[in-house]
Amino acid sequence: MSLQGLVLKAQSGFFWVKTDAGVLECSLRGRLKKERQSSDIAVIGDVVEVKQVSPTNGAIEAVEPRRSKLARRAAGSRGVWSEDVLLANVDQVLLVFACADPPLSPRMLDRYLVLTEAEELDT
Repeated sequence: MSLQGLVLKAQSGFFWVKTDAGVLECSLRGRLKKERQSSDIAVIGDVVEVKQVSPTNGAIEAVEPRRSKLARRAAGSRGVWSEDVLLANVDQVLLVFACADPPLSPRMLDRYLVLTEAEELDT
């Protein structure tokens, strides 16, 4: 049975997907693992097609196209930069930083503001 769901959490190759049948712990289908590139991996916020294999588990069969994303540059080999997608289908970004402990890092704040501006996301 194929369901559509939303990725809530991604950790160590496992994905927790909210579906009409509840939250399922899923892994990528073998075909997706072979064909994937760094930006093709399911991330938090992705809409995915899931095949339920047990009441609590499933397999991600497809990742729907993304409306928007929050991504950063990831170092590649020989100075080639690749993309590391952090979040998908983002409507708005709310940046929260500590003021005292740890001290505010203006450079980190600038980096996130530049990322959101580059992806044309509301902040």
